[in-house]
Amino acid sequence: MRVTGSVIFIVQFLFIVQLLSMGAMEMSGPFWPLHLESMASTELLSIVGTGVYIAPMLGVMLTSTFWGRIGDKTGNKVMMIRALMGLALTQLGLAFANDVWVILLLRFLQGTCAGYIAPAQAYGIAMIPIAQRTRLLAWLQVSTNAGSLAGAIAGGAILDLLSFFWINFGAFIICTLCALLVFFILPNDLPRHASSNCVTSSTNKAKAISSINHSVIVGLLTVLGLLLMSRMITQTPFFSLCQ
Repeated sequence: MRVTGSVIFIVQFLFIVQLLSMGAMEMSGPFWPLHLESMASTELLSIVGTGVYIAPMLGVMLTSTFWGRIGDKTGNKVMMIRALMGLALTQLGLAFANDVWVILLLRFLQGTCAGYIAPAQAYGIAMIPIAQRTRLLAWLQVSTNAGSLAGAIAGGAILDLLSFFWINFGAFIICTLCALLVFFILPNDLPRHASSNCVTSSTNKAKAISSINHSVIVGLLTVLGLLLMSRMITQTPFFSLCQ
């Protein structure tokens, strides 16, 4: 077990960074249809208004396994910084994007670069004692939900006072600051090096997994996909279909 620095500090730090980053990403979430309405025709709005939510989810689905493998080699702290900077840069691009297709492309790239929550959880699990891991995961879940709620409220306030540009630009600043905080403050974790015991264990696990009925795996993946879609259903721009 690798325990570096104060356990309480690490838990609190991860909570704050996840709260800020989730809030930054959700500031624009509910308001994309309003922004796209000025760029697209009525017929196109229903398509791009839905695609702007589906595109990042598709990006996550296509790249999550890849980033997981990279994280095993580089460590979870590097993956946290990578995700935050990816989110920051795509938010900066979205702030200046004036074409619906460019926005959809950037949203897809945002999904491919995203994936902060998983390495943050893995980092915390690797850095704190076993007895504290349940509490860590609970606090991170609280920060995710609280950040999503606070971000939507903050985004609405910004949109009332300023413009949609400042929502995305503000998210860029917040995610960049979070990445810098993670880089300079959090202690480094070590990548997962496979020892001989780990190799043997992995081989046994692979054999066990291969014996599982493929239909069961497909069923589980389908359920997970439906759960992921249900998380976004409240943000689906139903009103755009009624224009």
